Amino acid sequence: MSPEIRKYFPNSTKLIIVICTIIGGVLFSLHVYGKSNDLNHTLKWGIGFTIIMLFFLVISEVIDRRQHKSKLDSSNFRKIKEHFNFEIENHNEYWGFKGVYKNYFIRLFFDNLVRGGRLGILIYYQQPKKSNGEVDIEFLDNVNSKYEINGILKSTSRVYDTSHIRIVTTGWFNRRFSKVVKLIENGISTLNSSKLKPISETQIDHLIENDKFIHTPLTETYEIKETTTGNNG
Repeated sequence: MSPEIRKYFPNSTKLIIVICTIIGGVLFSLHVYGKSNDLNHTLKWGIGFTIIMLFFLVISEVIDRRQHKSKLDSSNFRKIKEHFNFEIENHNEYWGFKGVYKNYFIRLFFDNLVRGGRLGILIYYQQPKKSNGEVDIEFLDNVNSKYEINGILKSTSRVYDTSHIRIVTTGWFNRRFSKVVKLIENGISTLNSSKLKPISETQIDHLIENDKFIHTPLTETYEIKETTTGNNG
């Protein structure tokens, strides 16, 4: 079983942009009406403004989709793919890399949610468990307090989730080959220090079956879709 991940539009961020655009169109219309007192003139300007803004939103969406995939074919990403011996992973509109490096299963992807784009890296590990079989959240809290990188002003974040390190870095400078190698090497080093052991892709798929939102490359850009089998009726 593989995760059925993604659909770019609509998602919560772009839905908010659509709503704000419509509200902006209404406010612009009220402004025009206040100056002209002409309802027909106001409607033309208001509708025209809204259509233009929505047009630019759609264009932005098309560019986002293309870059989500096309960035993986850039020379920098090809170097990353070859260095780590990754393979391409594709589910519907989702494109990324996956592979095993130093025994750890890794997913890597690009999205254009923020200006300049961002790179996402997931390095998976066995869930730390308590004697009763529950995930040891306290242990993970301790790991996060020691190794987490986070903050509004930081261009790179690193968080230890229940099954993986989630590394997100923004801007072209942080997507350079040498920077990505360092991020992955440092991430694996912290896992070894924390005694968080590797996990296989098959085991990860079982985790995804139970909770798609926690264990997949979920960012604001993506929407999880249920996996279906057989013919669509």
